[in-house]
Amino acid sequence: MFRSRYLLSFLIVVVLVISCKDKFLQTKVSPAELLEKYSGYVADFSVPPLSRCGEIYVTLDFEPDTSIIDNINWKEVLTVNPTISGEIYYDPYSRKIYVQSQDIEYKKTYRVKLDLGALTKVPENLKYFEFDVEARSQVWSFHASHPEVKSMDEVNYIGKVSYVDCEPDRSVIEKGFHAWQGDRELPVVWNHSLTDSHLSEFRIEGIKRTGKEEKIKVELNMEPLGEEEKATHELVIPAKTDFKFLEAKIESNDYIQLFFSDPLLPDQNLEGLLSLSKGNILRTVIQDNRIDLFLDNSLADHCSLTISAEIQNTAKTSLKEKITKSLYFTPPKPDVRFAESGHILPPEDSWKVPVQLVSAYGFRLRILKIYEQNVHYFFQTNTRSLGEQYGLEKYGKIVLDTIYDTGKTDVFEEKSYLIDLGAEVKREPRALYKLFLTIPTGYSAYPCDEKLIEGVKDMLDHLNFDGPGSRVEIGRASRGERG
Repeated sequence: MFRSRYLLSFLIVVVLVISCKDKFLQTKVSPAELLEKYSGYVADFSVPPLSRCGEIYVTLDFEPDTSIIDNINWKEVLTVNPTISGEIYYDPYSRKIYVQSQDIEYKKTYRVKLDLGALTKVPENLKYFEFDVEARSQVWSFHASHPEVKSMDEVNYIGKVSYVDCEPDRSVIEKGFHAWQGDRELPVVWNHSLTDSHLSEFRIEGIKRTGKEEKIKVELNMEPLGEEEKATHELVIPAKTDFKFLEAKIESNDYIQLFFSDPLLPDQNLEGLLSLSKGNILRTVIQDNRIDLFLDNSLADHCSLTISAEIQNTAKTSLKEKITKSLYFTPPKPDVRFAESGHILPPEDSWKVPVQLVSAYGFRLRILKIYEQNVHYFFQTNTRSLGEQYGLEKYGKIVLDTIYDTGKTDVFEEKSYLIDLGAEVKREPRALYKLFLTIPTGYSAYPCDEKLIEGVKDMLDHLNFDGPGSRVEIGRASRGERG
């Protein structure tokens, strides 16, 4: 009897735990369901996973009273638990309440709570808007370039570590990155990009060369982030008794880098020692163990590179044999754009626009005219920026839709064209004109599958300028756009 009573108590506890868990699971709702529930009050909010350089935000679906906004303490209205650093801001144009903080920790969930009742009258069950956020999982990637050989006795390796998510605290990568030559840990010098929080560059120094080819070990350990993952890489140290060509690297369609195992004799004459089956070498520059080749024009095809065995290192040792290397220069992607950016006020006697084109046989130009009597309505709708424009279908119409055929000569070299719009459209002095550039289907010169080409549609064909709700966004609707 005594044992049965305890068994019954245990069963009751288990049932209660399971019931509470089921109830919790039932309360989990999707972002769309949450927005539907708070329709009229919340228009958008930050959905996990969240970048550590991103924002925790809530966009309101109503315009708060100015008197409330001017006297509000946002730290009481928007709270994050556990607490994070960072000021809370409100943007009246977008109606966004946001906090930008870089101390969000990985593998931790934060509860965000907005007191809607402090901003407007809401039903009691909608007084608080709550949701969870967590940081995006971090992944590091290791990239090493060719060895930098400044002397016959020592080598440096340069490279970079890239991050899937931005990394505001760069010290963690320095703690998790180590390089060894045998049992000796090598010094690593870091250059953390100030403009790109997804990238850090490194230089491994003091690598000793011997008479045989060896390797150094590089370890990337994510333990400083609380992750258990780590990876090991091996980098080759060239033997100082074996002078050889390592690799050719195509930096651009008119620039090649050649890497060798030893520093090169700086004052040697390279004329006739390097040649391409297509194109001409305009200039050569020797930099330590690297030769830079600058071509007289851009290449966009297969070609072969010949390296003479007469090239010498600083010890005046020549290569053992002539090298022939097959190269492929990838053509530039099809692109059309205005040669100048911004908005233009053409002079009375001229209306010409410069256009740049590459990897295409022509381009399509469309001009949308917003009539003088509608210009002020247009600017009322687009008060913030010309970057996002609504209501084009209400205020204007297409007055020009034409294709310019530029021919099939040297299509992979970027060329400029001057379009005389005055010859195409009769201009009204106080009207507003918006220009769109695209590359029509069939005019792309980029070598790829014909089925893929047929499947690519003009980027603006889906826009209905005469239909309701049309919207044009610069950089999305067209590659080139100008107002």
